[in-house]
Amino acid sequence: MRVLKPTQICLLCMLSALLSPALLAAPLPQPLSLQDALKIALDENHYDLQLRAAELDVARAGMRTAQGESDLTVGATLRARFIDPANLSADQNTDDSAAVIVARKRLFDFGRANALESAAQAMIESEEQRMILAQQQRKLDVTRAFYDVLLADLAFSLANERMAIVYVDFDKVKDRRELGQLSQVDLLRTQARYEEALRERNLAEARQRTARVKLAAALGDVAQLPAKLVEPKLAGLEKRKAPEIDQIVQQALASNQLLLALRHQLEAASRRVEAARAKSKPVLDAVIEGGAYVREVGSNDPFRAGLELSVPILSSGRLDGEIARAEAERRRTSAQIVRAEAELRQRITELTLEIDVLRKTAGGDKVRADYRDIYLERSRALYEMEVSTDLGDSMVQMTDAQLRSKRTLYALSLDWAELDALLGHAVDPLATTTAMPAKGNP
Repeated sequence: MRVLKPTQICLLCMLSALLSPALLAAPLPQPLSLQDALKIALDENHYDLQLRAAELDVARAGMRTAQGESDLTVGATLRARFIDPANLSADQNTDDSAAVIVARKRLFDFGRANALESAAQAMIESEEQRMILAQQQRKLDVTRAFYDVLLADLAFSLANERMAIVYVDFDKVKDRRELGQLSQVDLLRTQARYEEALRERNLAEARQRTARVKLAAALGDVAQLPAKLVEPKLAGLEKRKAPEIDQIVQQALASNQLLLALRHQLEAASRRVEAARAKSKPVLDAVIEGGAYVREVGSNDPFRAGLELSVPILSSGRLDGEIARAEAERRRTSAQIVRAEAELRQRITELTLEIDVLRKTAGGDKVRADYRDIYLERSRALYEMEVSTDLGDSMVQMTDAQLRSKRTLYALSLDWAELDALLGHAVDPLATTTAMPAKGNP
């Protein structure tokens, strides 16, 4: 057998590390579209979804624990013991060793096991709703981060164009200062404007990278920064009308994932109260024992089978504390539902009114953008004819109009996506028509 050299072993270790699954994450599509980003948002490896999956596993484990309350249990006891037998004992053997097997099955417990199973099932359903809620939130987070990158790129273009215009002015002032046509004060004033424009440009460039880092984090891989994004097609979004507030509030109260999760949680808390109270009631068990004994005395039966009724006579403070804790949990969950309903009503009202304002703003932004587009073409034509020199200003105004328009459109898209999530609909920031309910669909 060939023996590897130390250098070869080191190379193999390095290659193994490079090929580890953690470093082989699928590369991001280039350019990255919002549709691709939303697909990546539902990757089960993301820590938010892993956390919810773990909570769901905990709830399922609770069901197995609850079902085990009435399961058949079998235990063995092995005893090695030396005794001094009583004088009246028929068997004077000092070896009192024995091997005993006991099987026990709970037959009746006044509903405690059923209450525990119902509570566990309610918690599973609650965690399933929270999983859907987490998936919805993931899509919202990714959409918001995606739009932030697009806006950061536009903001950088605007700052860069402004800096370029100020630099041209600064360069002209420097030339005139060298010719003695302007004072030092004029030069410093123009230079200060340029330095301020350069600072804003550098800040905008930094925001570009910051926005990409946030998008990469939202996608679950901070090592891959998306370089280029595809601008989503949101034409016609401003024509999507919000339904009546009262109508959608009632719909949200019936289908909102957070409320559904809390209601299942309240059901679980109520069942735990029943289970805690049932501890103060009798239980009936079937018991079968079989044993092998060294000493033969009257109480050492090789086989026994019977029923055991255990009746609590005096409850301890521990049981009272368990009941009180279960009652407190139920009251707390009930209060959380009331608060969530109030917050839901308020947020839906805010979103609906904001959507109405953004729809109207989008119309004005479009007019402004069309005007700046036409004005830019006019300035370009006059510049080519050497009649006007405001082409740079026109380009800046055009980019500024585009930035305003996109900011409004993206905010409108996000508001609709959040409203759909609150209504229990599928989250689709690209939708330009009213979504229909999609149960269980994030």
